[in-house]
Amino acid sequence: MFFMPIIWIVVLIAIVGFVGQFFSSPLGNWPNTRHSETPLEILKRRYANGEISHTEFEEMKRELSN
Repeated sequence: MFFMPIIWIVVLIAIVGFVGQFFSSPLGNWPNTRHSETPLEILKRRYANGEISHTEFEEMKRELSN
């Protein structure tokens, strides 16, 4: 009789641990997962940040479309 609550506590801790592990993993964290950027998205970001000129942007964009 005394061990029954202890068993339920252990089971509850195991379930909480499993759920916590699931949501801390990349697959379980599906709403916040980051998709990898496409080459065009990277190019647009670099242009927006001023890392490349408009001419460079257009040349690279043209190369990506081929």
